[in-house]
Amino acid sequence: MASTAYAAALLFLIFSRSLRTARDPCARLLFRKDFCVIAVALLLTSEIRFLYISAYITMSRIYTLQLWSEVYLRASR
Repeated sequence: MASTAYAAALLFLIFSRSLRTARDPCARLLFRKDFCVIAVALLLTSEIRFLYISAYITMSRIYTLQLWSEVYLRASR
């Protein structure tokens, strides 16, 4: 259970840092929504499934944030 708490804390730090650096409102909304999904997954699934689910969501959303940031920066020039 301690590793689940550690993983949850680590994901919270990743999401909070990403929210602070995100300039696009759509990206911020995606991160908030995914953070809620991860919190529910933590409550409903086993520890290993939670780690797999959270890692997948985190990596896919970081990639999405990078894409949205590039689009936003190109549009703002």
